[in-house]
Amino acid sequence: MVTRMPESAGKLSEKIQKQLEPSEEISFAKGIVPVLKDEGLTLFGKLQALLDIRSVNQGAQNLRMHEQFFDPTSGPNKVRLTKIFEALASPLIQRMCSGWTDLEEPAPNMSEDIVQERLHEIGIRRKVQKAFVKQWLLDTRGLRATSQYKYDNREHYAAELNGVINQELEKFRLDPERQLHGGKGWGHLERHGGGRGDQS
Repeated sequence: MVTRMPESAGKLSEKIQKQLEPSEEISFAKGIVPVLKDEGLTLFGKLQALLDIRSVNQGAQNLRMHEQFFDPTSGPNKVRLTKIFEALASPLIQRMCSGWTDLEEPAPNMSEDIVQERLHEIGIRRKVQKAFVKQWLLDTRGLRATSQYKYDNREHYAAELNGVINQELEKFRLDPERQLHGGKGWGHLERHGGGRGDQS
């Protein structure tokens, strides 16, 4: 994202920079925070509400978290990063081992059709949750370190992030069945978790 790199800051007029900013419907203050604060929504409900925003179109990358979290001049927005981590990312990471999606497993008295429908929906929700965690990890790596940009992109919550990742990875390693059926996606946690972010 060239326009957000430190060396590009200041080269564009204020008007053009304004036009390149995320739209109001996905702006952190007006689009994201109200969803995070909605106590009537489950965790998955909040995630789905964000993905249902028209311009997001079910793609977490369209929330443009990277742009909303990092400024080439002032560095990481610690308030925004912390809010998303505490409200969405951390609890979703903790679900990767359990597979919980806010939807109960089918009951024994359900018909076969209902059972299959419920299992299918649970499977979809698990994929949605995992996809968000993957995108969040990529987006929060932040801007690359340069002579102008010397910020530690995850410094203020790295300990908490590493703690929750290590906790879930340990659960995963101790459960052979999860290694067999749920291994895909854990590599992203090990590769991108904690640390300074994208410093390469």
